[in-house]
Amino acid sequence: MSSMRPLAVVSPLRHAYHRFLAQNRGIANCTRVLRESATRAEYPGARFGSRNSYAKYNRGKEGGSSISTGSWLLLGVPIATAGLGYWQVKRKAEKEALIETLSAQLSAEAIPLPVDDIAHVRALDYRRVTVRGHFDHDNEIIVGPRTLLREAFDGNAGESGYHVLTPFVVSGSAKSHRILVNRGWVPTEHGNPESRPEGQIKGEVDLEAIVYTPSAGKPNSFVPDNEPSSGRWYWVDLDGISQALDTSPILVEAAQSATPPSGIPIGGQSKITIRNEHMQYIVTWFTLSVVTLGMWFARVRPDRLLRISKAAR
Repeated sequence: MSSMRPLAVVSPLRHAYHRFLAQNRGIANCTRVLRESATRAEYPGARFGSRNSYAKYNRGKEGGSSISTGSWLLLGVPIATAGLGYWQVKRKAEKEALIETLSAQLSAEAIPLPVDDIAHVRALDYRRVTVRGHFDHDNEIIVGPRTLLREAFDGNAGESGYHVLTPFVVSGSAKSHRILVNRGWVPTEHGNPESRPEGQIKGEVDLEAIVYTPSAGKPNSFVPDNEPSSGRWYWVDLDGISQALDTSPILVEAAQSATPPSGIPIGGQSKITIRNEHMQYIVTWFTLSVVTLGMWFARVRPDRLLRISKAAR
């Protein structure tokens, strides 16, 4: 009988507790509502979120549940954009090294053009060279339309014209070498060589030029195809032009100093510009990385990450 005495004591207390709750149910409900309202005030979607979404939020806030698949996928965006930013940093360093190399070649002292070795000439791209010989004006061609290369862009498209390509017979070589020389730019009205007789230099000349080997194929799909049979050349097809004019596949572009006293063709039309816009790409990719990483932290919440890391220990 003595072992049953505690039950006799607890039972009346339990009945009294339940009777108190029944009599004060309104107070209990108000307390619960106030507690949930305070929690909802911290929930970003409290105004528009459903009861289920709030319940999931509250469980995640209190229970430290695992990060969702969508959150992990979102984390891949800042990682990928940071990788692209690092890749642009490497590309910028490579491009600056190339620009420095070309600048050094252009500022170096001119060397004699090795016309007997085509492979060597191809390796001298953007190198200043000298060559002695005479022009074969009877077989010149014009390529274009082209605009005059200017040192500064003033907002205008520039005057339209052509580049004059003329066979050049090299003097002093073991055999008679013929190469191609881009003598420079002439306006449209002077495309016909008969309209510029003063510019057709006679006799031997010492020519200073820059070696340039154009890429094979058209620059883009908008450029028309060349029409060799009718003498219309829209782009420099080195192999095609050299075959048509019976020259070696060597092209040099006359320097500014090669402009004749008459003023045309205007030499120095070598357009050696290399785009270096990697810095703006670097800023863009790293900015996206920082922004999306901030979005990821806003979604996951640092306190939740702390609870997950503690639970994993």
